Amino acid sequence: MVRNRGSLSQRNKIRLYIVLILLVVLLAGFLDYPKIWDNTADWISSKTPLSIPHYANMPFHLGLDLQGGTHLVYEADVSAVPSGDQLDSVEGVRDVIERRVNAFGVSEPLIQTNKVGNSYRVIVELAGVKDVRQAISMIGENPLLEFKEQSTTLPELTADQIAQMDAYNEEAEYRAAGLLDEALADSNNFAEIARNNSEDTATNLEGGDLGFVQDGQAHSEFYGLLKDK
Repeated sequence: MVRNRGSLSQRNKIRLYIVLILLVVLLAGFLDYPKIWDNTADWISSKTPLSIPHYANMPFHLGLDLQGGTHLVYEADVSAVPSGDQLDSVEGVRDVIERRVNAFGVSEPLIQTNKVGNSYRVIVELAGVKDVRQAISMIGENPLLEFKEQSTTLPELTADQIAQMDAYNEEAEYRAAGLLDEALADSNNFAEIARNNSEDTATNLEGGDLGFVQDGQAHSEFYGLLKDK
């Protein structure tokens, strides 16, 4: 008896497709009725050494299209920002908004930027937040996005500020001179003086010990002095 191999191969493919369809239907049923999965998991766990987790402990995260929510669009004013920095500025604002929203535990928020022509926008989708006022309060009561650049010039000090700075410097110099005299009087007490008076949090607990000093690294100003000696 001669069998048609091509026919058998086609039948095997059909059987495989049927099995895959049944598996998909079975998984879809578990998604719609998670208690069935949980009961089955308990039965298998009681009969075998396997430990199957409950599906009820893995809830769905529904997006804005499934559970509703709030859709906000902010127009970014980048007129005062150089053209080369506008995109980075808007992305920075997006990160700030995302951190604020995440702090309130909103499920899977979507915050993204969009550019239409020369206009930049920040789009915010908050699933489950149906109160628009609540959504705006999460981001900020005033939906005004400000862009500020760090100044590269030092501000001019007033006469009072200059007097306060001079007084602080004089007091610090006087205190440092006193500690130096104390350390020179008893070199064995240097570590204790450093622990009690040093403002360098990286070395004060070590009694002022700087460790190994290398050229081009921290405290490298001492490297030349030590090398010459």
